[in-house]
Amino acid sequence: MESMQAMHAAHHAVLDLAGGKPLPRGYGDFAAEVDALEHGAGVVDLEACGVIGVRGPDAAQFLNGVATNNVKALAIGRPQDNLLCTTKGKILQVVIVLRVKEEDYLVITEPGALSAVAAHLDSYHIQEDLQMGVAGLTRLDIIGPRTGDVLGAAGLDPARLIQPYEGAAAVLAAHPLGALPRVLVLVPAPLAPKLAEALLGAGARLAGSAFSRAAAIDGRTHRDDTITLKMRVSLSVEALRR
Repeated sequence: MESMQAMHAAHHAVLDLAGGKPLPRGYGDFAAEVDALEHGAGVVDLEACGVIGVRGPDAAQFLNGVATNNVKALAIGRPQDNLLCTTKGKILQVVIVLRVKEEDYLVITEPGALSAVAAHLDSYHIQEDLQMGVAGLTRLDIIGPRTGDVLGAAGLDPARLIQPYEGAAAVLAAHPLGALPRVLVLVPAPLAPKLAEALLGAGARLAGSAFSRAAAIDGRTHRDDTITLKMRVSLSVEALRR
């Protein structure tokens, strides 16, 4: 495949746009996508999410001041969900902060929010000793109980934070999605289609963002097994169609 767009077209994706980038809602086989999340491994293309690198001696202090969680206590290799708010506490953005080295962090935005998050961070950067810039990385989420198996078959170690891939570096971080295993994979954008194909060849299945969002709701707010993930996904998809 030459691009993620070509892959989506080949698999009959229903696409939304977020920040000018495609965000697959689904691939036309509702039951198969849900089954991959629950029993196998689903690959969710989140190219529409932005990744901002923050590096330097003051990076932890800076991010700790603009995000809602304790970034300074964040261990290397562990993602942390955060909110970016106004000085009065109004929520502006949801981000994931990932510490990749002692003084290096990645801020991962929601789909379509890269420009807004970058502007927000820049507005608070005054004299701190740090560098910020947009990283040319594509996010793929691998979700489901076979996540580790398919990543291994594709040549990646799900337990290793930074590792070589096709002459470049890939970043992997475990970040469960509700009750489901999930690994965030960040690779240089030109390599994303090749990795996605390798994951599909290892037995994973493409899944839309609507399904992963419903899985997150499932793990965070529902414990009643009589309400199945499939039912909640159906409600999520219907909401997106409105």
